Amino acid sequence: MTALLIILVVLWIAPILVAHDIGKKRNRTGWPYGLLLGWLGVLILSCTSYLPSDAERRIREFEAQRQLNNFEAHQVLAEQQKKVGVLGSFGIDR
Repeated sequence: MTALLIILVVLWIAPILVAHDIGKKRNRTGWPYGLLLGWLGVLILSCTSYLPSDAERRIREFEAQRQLNNFEAHQVLAEQQKKVGVLGSFGIDR
């Protein structure tokens, strides 16, 4: 009976706890991997990449949007400078 309990813990309960711990570090739900796949689930979960949290994802999206806005502003400024250059060549000052 004791040997059966030890085997049960090692083969079924321990992978759930290990997968939960790995999943928490990677911002994933890890315990289903351990529950459904056992040690294979722990191996699969340990090979997965880190999933950014919602706050990190929002920061990246904000930074990308800021860079896009900055790029668009530079393009508008360049177009305006070209117009001023063309008008200046005709002797028209703004």
